[in-house]
Amino acid sequence: AFANFCFATLRVRPEVVLALQAIQSVCQQVVAQELVFAVDFERPLRLDEFRQFQRSATNSAALQIKQVWTAALHQTVLREFANVGKGWFNIHQTTKDLYKRGKMRRFLNLARFVMQTTLRNIAENSIGALLCVVERAAP
Repeated sequence: AFANFCFATLRVRPEVVLALQAIQSVCQQVVAQELVFAVDFERPLRLDEFRQFQRSATNSAALQIKQVWTAALHQTVLREFANVGKGWFNIHQTTKDLYKRGKMRRFLNLARFVMQTTLRNIAENSIGALLCVVERAAP
């Protein structure tokens, strides 16, 4: 029974737990600091100024997410699994069939789900903040 559990679960090595903790930490930091829309205005804006502010904020957020966040997650996975070597969590696996059967693929799928949740949370927070701005400005 224990062997089946070990085969089925990802959390059989400390590297996996540490990597998941680090990924969650990086994702929580991104959610806390990243908004896709500009929401702090010093004065009322004309429509073209508002659009420019939003375009700039969206581009800045996209750059931060695409480059900084993904690079941080990439480095986290490499750092945590650097000393694992051969086995289920081999980051240097080059054989596609072994990768498909290994636990690293399942781990990376789990990391992808965490990333998708993070993006959804960023979107929800950004839309909520923009909604507050629009409601405050509405007569």
